[in-house]
Amino acid sequence: MYVPDLTNLSEDQRYAVLAIGLLDQRRAFSAGPSACAEHIDTAERLVAFTLERRLAVLHTRGIHRCNICRDESSGSNSCILVPTDDPNAFFLTNFLLPHYITEHFLAPPEAFVIAMKRDYAAWPVFPLNIERCISVTSVEGEAIERERIRELDLKHPGLYEEVYGEPPERGAQLILRDFPSIVD
Repeated sequence: MYVPDLTNLSEDQRYAVLAIGLLDQRRAFSAGPSACAEHIDTAERLVAFTLERRLAVLHTRGIHRCNICRDESSGSNSCILVPTDDPNAFFLTNFLLPHYITEHFLAPPEAFVIAMKRDYAAWPVFPLNIERCISVTSVEGEAIERERIRELDLKHPGLYEEVYGEPPERGAQLILRDFPSIVD
């Protein structure tokens, strides 16, 4: 699932939920010359805190692996909300954040780094409806998925239909229907 950094994923105008580190091998991202040890440690503490307090959101049925390097040792099955100084604004990242920083030298935006370093004990209680207003789709991410469907059908004719029970054109049509701005 690719979403450009700082894309607002909230469908509720009362909140801003800004994507961070939802990467894909087909899109460039902000990277530094090397991994920042402080950012790695902070990201690892953020993941540990989220798991300890059971604060993860947007749980999935499967594990999302890094598709940049195909590393099977780390993955994500949910997301992390990180509050900002604004009680109605949050960052959204996933459990692959430490991997992305360590292995791919992701350089998150400075505002996100500052938010990650906040005292976790001072974190506010998240609004009850915040998870329901988040949509983790983007035009760019849907275009990537549409291209992957096409490539799969070219490499393995009939596989998509066998697995999903419908022709690949149907999958692409659903994407095109929901995201008409990505039509070639």
